[in-house]
Amino acid sequence: MRLQPVIKAPFRWTRTAWRAGRRVLQRVVPPQAPAEEASTPAPAPEAVAPAAPEPEPPRIPLAIQVLTTPNPDARKLVADRVLVEDGSIVANGPEGHPAWIGALFAVGGVRTVFATNDFVTVTRTPDGPGWDTLAPALVQTLQAVRG
Repeated sequence: MRLQPVIKAPFRWTRTAWRAGRRVLQRVVPPQAPAEEASTPAPAPEAVAPAAPEPEPPRIPLAIQVLTTPNPDARKLVADRVLVEDGSIVANGPEGHPAWIGALFAVGGVRTVFATNDFVTVTRTPDGPGWDTLAPALVQTLQAVRG
């Protein structure tokens, strides 16, 4: 007659041992808190310094390309990212539209603004400033408010 060993907790058979065809015991030790931590009282919540906020990643400036259109009073400003998420915006004035549309009208000499996806088409007033001065001002404004 073969005697089986009597095994008491905290031992258990390991799975890898059974798969390999061997009987190997592994001691299971429950986790215990160190004696130092148990005797030290927890610090008061106000004594713990708040974590420093993570620094914001550097902003990549908005790249804008100014293109001509068949209309001599209109220019297309193409951005390197999405300006309007859904649909399009047609504005004859700053009222009732996002703040960045109002900023384009604030430049002066702007009659209408059409914006969709990644471009904005700006139509100037016929008696307003020329595109040599208006286009750079629009690009700077768009970079400042959307960049």
